[in-house]
Amino acid sequence: MQANYGKTWLAGKVTAIDGVKVTLLGINDHIAHTFAADENTTFRKRREPITLADIQVGDTVRVEGAAKDGIFLATSVAAMSRPPEGTVTLPATPRPIKQSPFRPSQSRSGKPLFSIPYSLIPDL
Repeated sequence: MQANYGKTWLAGKVTAIDGVKVTLLGINDHIAHTFAADENTTFRKRREPITLADIQVGDTVRVEGAAKDGIFLATSVAAMSRPPEGTVTLPATPRPIKQSPFRPSQSRSGKPLFSIPYSLIPDL
C-alpha cells in the first residue's frame, strides 16, 4: 500500500485550495502534492456526503484516484474533522486492560508483574 502512495492514493493536511485544485502536505513524505477534483469525484466527511466547498485549509484528507497527465485526479476524497483549537480529544472513560491468555498478569506469588496507569494506555 505504501508503494502506491502518490500513484493511487494520497493523504495529508490541506494547505491550499484553488478552484478544483487542492494542495496538501503529504502525511508520508512531507512533500506538497496537488490533486484535482472533477464532476465524478465523491467527497465524504465521516460517512456523510459533502462537497469540495466543505473542505477547508487545515483539514486532513485521504484521496484515492490516479496520476494522469502530471496531475493526480481524485475519484474519492475522505475528510477528517479538525479538533477545535486548544482542545485535546481523550476517551470518555478509560478502558480496562485486557489480559492475554498467553501471558499471565501475575507472578507465581500472586503479585502483579507490573501495572500501568490508565492515563498511559493508548486508545486503540
